[in-house]
Amino acid sequence: MKVNKQSIIIALLCLGISGCATMCKQQVPPGHVGMCRTVEGFQGQPLGAGWHECWGTDASMYYIETSDHEQVINMNVLCKDSLNFKFDVAVLAAADKENKELLEKMFENITPQGGQTITSTQIFDMYARSVVDQEARKVVSQYETREIVSKRPQIIEEIRTSVTEALDGSIVQIKRVTVNNLDFPEVVTKAQEERARRQVEIETERAEQEKRVLKAQNALKVASLEYEKQLLEASMISDSNQVIGESITPEYLAWWQLKVMSEAASGPNNWGFIPYTDFNSAQTNPKNLTSGKRVIDDELRQRIREMRQRAQDDARASDVPKAEADSKVQ
Repeated sequence: MKVNKQSIIIALLCLGISGCATMCKQQVPPGHVGMCRTVEGFQGQPLGAGWHECWGTDASMYYIETSDHEQVINMNVLCKDSLNFKFDVAVLAAADKENKELLEKMFENITPQGGQTITSTQIFDMYARSVVDQEARKVVSQYETREIVSKRPQIIEEIRTSVTEALDGSIVQIKRVTVNNLDFPEVVTKAQEERARRQVEIETERAEQEKRVLKAQNALKVASLEYEKQLLEASMISDSNQVIGESITPEYLAWWQLKVMSEAASGPNNWGFIPYTDFNSAQTNPKNLTSGKRVIDDELRQRIREMRQRAQDDARASDVPKAEADSKVQ
């Protein structure tokens, strides 16, 4: 069988062109996994970041985004008190690049939205959005709107736990769940504002009350100290009077009277001294003495009479030389 040279050349050219089409080298960027695709479909296994060779007719590289991205879900939930509560659930998630089996299924089941890359948003919308919505709605609907603020950390933890458990084993890995942009119904907002206003008024009144109590306590302390001072002064006066009263006996009074009489009688201009004694007064009346004794008894009175008499005699005796001296001068 003879072969035409021209046919051989054409066959070689076709073989060369076909050989060039069966192999290409392409890069998988960081944060992605790639997989070769030919006219016959995806070939091999998902590939990590780096340069890889693709074999087959019309071979090219397709990608799945595996880096972390935050997805936000706007929620509007009917709470336990029949009020609608609006909030956002922010989920930080990423595709599990270690799960080769699920990655292959994603390449087969998801059509890239522009270009050759399946984005993280596509993955989240397909595998996680409805689950997060359902779990967050289930948790929040168990509470009344007024409880959500005070129990916010608890609710966030419940949503995170519920979402994580629901997506366990899924291609989507949940890294973080937060609840933001809390939008309470107007009636709840007004009630909270009114509650806050009343709380401020209560705190203000409590502060004023404490101020008045402190002022009254200080006044009471001052009054108590003043009262104690007066009691102390009265006690000191009482003790002093008691000491003085105990020391003034009838004998002491008699001695003091004799002393005064003696000093008065010895004056240069006195010739006699007659003391005044009111025996009917409260001080000298024996019936009024607190000691129950007579202040001056009969014997003491006799002494006083004798001293008076001597004082008078001394005065007369001192007047005789004076009269004689006056007569000589005349």
